[in-house]
Amino acid sequence: AKEEREEDLVIIKAIYGVMDSESYEWVGDRRLCSMDATAQVQFWVQDSSVHLPAMSKKHMLGFYDVMMGLKTDDWTRDKPATTDDWEKINYLARIVKRWRGSWRSSRLEDKRKLVVVLTVRYKFAGQIFEVMYYDDQAVDLPSSGATIVTI
Repeated sequence: AKEEREEDLVIIKAIYGVMDSESYEWVGDRRLCSMDATAQVQFWVQDSSVHLPAMSKKHMLGFYDVMMGLKTDDWTRDKPATTDDWEKINYLARIVKRWRGSWRSSRLEDKRKLVVVLTVRYKFAGQIFEVMYYDDQAVDLPSSGATIVTI
């Protein structure tokens, strides 16, 4: 491994894939809808840190479009929204349902809302951490937002 000292950053496991935005469970065929990105993220380690730009990782060396394994009829791409955004969306959805005179869900509402994420488990300064980034977020490791993993 490129980084070997106890205080250095070492990527233990990185997964780039599709999750259900409500349950945060991996979806689809794991071979098509997610990939082991450990080597790709470790490649970007320099001076015990990783800095990836705020862009879809599918455009970066060694990554691919993990959404290609899903049928577009069954999902909509979900973007992380603020609480205010969801309140507005839910309010408008209720108005539309009443206007239609039916409480039955529309086809769009039946679709799964999915997000593409990069999860990274890494070792730094003798501790193991785990963090998740949305696809278009910048990645900065080590991360102050990471959770310490106890084994």
